[in-house]
Amino acid sequence: MFEIVRSLPAPIDLSRRKYNTAPIVEALSEICFEKCYLCENDKVQEVEVEHFLPHSNHPTLKFVWENLFYSCKRCNRIKGDNYEYILNPCDVNHKVFRNILVIAPSRANDPVTVTNLCPTTDPNFDSAVRTVELLNRCFNDTSTPARKISRRELINQLLEELSLMLEIRGRLRSKRLTPFEEGQEIDRLKNMTSPQYPFSAFWRWQVLDDDILLSKMQNYINF
Repeated sequence: MFEIVRSLPAPIDLSRRKYNTAPIVEALSEICFEKCYLCENDKVQEVEVEHFLPHSNHPTLKFVWENLFYSCKRCNRIKGDNYEYILNPCDVNHKVFRNILVIAPSRANDPVTVTNLCPTTDPNFDSAVRTVELLNRCFNDTSTPARKISRRELINQLLEELSLMLEIRGRLRSKRLTPFEEGQEIDRLKNMTSPQYPFSAFWRWQVLDDDILLSKMQNYINF
């Protein structure tokens, strides 16, 4: 998951007791960088408006702007009404990225690793536990034929981006790069770790856990 700034005002359609209209979806798309707020996939074929707290359990929040997020169908259906009070990516006082470690698999059939880093003394610990459980399912659930197919497509996209990250790493190891060429590779890393990039949380952790990448990015890290 990645930090989201709700930089746009509530669309007027919400005051008309509508939440799934084009203006609302477009506004959510903009603040979420056209990515599903859970899996960070930016190639969302079926966009859905996701209620952070399910409106079946919280009917007064059905048309509340702060309760709506941009989601892919896969993640929205997996979350359903089962996961309440997960970490909120809009919480400026508690950065969601630093609490959830995500590691991309090296093979298509291997699971994505999702680990809780939130201290047990943190008041958000229980929310982090629920978030890890949800993200594990979002990335790894193959319990139905449809979810098996959608998971395969999701992981294929993740592996394509991982290969780009590893190519950058390989080039940065070279002692033959000119300062200009090294600067170009660092700019690519900065782009991949920016919030608007697909699966950015994965690439941020890739940098933080890799001595070569970290040494090149240490002056630019702001996450």
